[in-house]
Amino acid sequence: MDPVTRRGASQSSRGKRAGKILFWCLIPLIFAGFVRFYSAIFNVLCGAWLALILGEKYLGAIFAVSLVTSALCSIGTCYILWKQYKKHILNEPQEK
Repeated sequence: MDPVTRRGASQSSRGKRAGKILFWCLIPLIFAGFVRFYSAIFNVLCGAWLALILGEKYLGAIFAVSLVTSALCSIGTCYILWKQYKKHILNEPQEK
């Protein structure tokens, strides 16, 4: 391999490494945004209906269920984002 090709390959691997570092530095902010987004949706839609059905004395439990559900959905969303980032931005093959 000539020096030019070798240098291009090392820059590509450095670029991929920088891309991974950038993604993992931003994912906590993205995760927090998705938790807030899903929490608002679940509190408005599911929380309101469950509060009407169960009553006001279960509001704490309804909020806890909504928060756990939104966190799980956010984890799933971040996982899908990572897989798509690896596939389309980093051009790494998918594992099976």
